[in-house]
Amino acid sequence: MKKRYYKVVSTVTDGARVWDVVIYSHYESIEEAQAGIDRFASHGYNILKTWIE
Repeated sequence: MKKRYYKVVSTVTDGARVWDVVIYSHYESIEEAQAGIDRFASHGYNILKTWIE
């Protein structure tokens, strides 16, 4: 059986530019993906939106 992995993508800005960033693409659970988002945000990135695929 194929294992399901989750990818987290965020749209970030530095005030002048806006771009999408793949935070990580190999999370094994939604909870793990959410923790990854929290870690990414704790580094001070200006996140406009985030989603899990």
